[in-house]
Amino acid sequence: MTRRTHIFFVLIISITLTRLAPAAFPSYRASYATHDDEISCADAIRYLTERISEFGDIDHTNAAYKIMRQATTDSVSFHTCLDMAEKAYGDPDSPQHDDSKLIPFLEEALRLPVLNRSEKERIGFLLEMARKNRPGTKAADFAFDNRDGTSGTLHGLPTDRRILLIFYDPDCNHCHETFDKIMRTEFPEPIRIVAIDAEYDRMLWEASASSLPAEWTVGFAADPVQDEDIYILTTMPTLYLLDRGKTVILKDTTLPHIMSELDPAE
Repeated sequence: MTRRTHIFFVLIISITLTRLAPAAFPSYRASYATHDDEISCADAIRYLTERISEFGDIDHTNAAYKIMRQATTDSVSFHTCLDMAEKAYGDPDSPQHDDSKLIPFLEEALRLPVLNRSEKERIGFLLEMARKNRPGTKAADFAFDNRDGTSGTLHGLPTDRRILLIFYDPDCNHCHETFDKIMRTEFPEPIRIVAIDAEYDRMLWEASASSLPAEWTVGFAADPVQDEDIYILTTMPTLYLLDRGKTVILKDTTLPHIMSELDPAE
């Protein structure tokens, strides 16, 4: 577990222990108060869509501000709205996963006098994550060592095709499962696959790098990608889709979402 991952889960545990109040929204609150996965992304999206529609013709950011302000009279309601935003817009599996939609909820939550200290730390961390490498911005550059002994940088990669950037841990079973799925996937266009070990065990990377396809760019992060907060990786693997100019198209995404982006007709 990385340092950032450890901090993230410590904050989640601390916020969970502070929220044992009665349910104001029983259909959602009972299961999701502790950040478990029983509530679906669809339910969270439906909940927020209904709330936002109450304000008529208003942009998403101001609607988010209004939702959070209206909930300040009831701490449980406030946390419910915040939880729903995290699930609808912050969950990589959500069809509406979008940092730009999550950010105003987090910003307003931090401005309002509802959260305690540990909650503010957790939401502040989520906001920091959401602001980094957002879709539409150029992905942060970093250096890496290739398995052939050469070195390179993300921005130095050729611009002939879009890039599937994968941060992984060689000791992660889910990473290997994801690699297997990617290797079996027929992409609708040529894709440059770049797999970067962002952990700290270089010997493990050197021993395992040859198991990945020869046509992939497989590297070990030379820059401290996580310690310097260039990228915040709370799970492994973490997938990004970049355009030819290294601008982020999809962040912290899933293979199905990538395929939908590459082939909208699917």
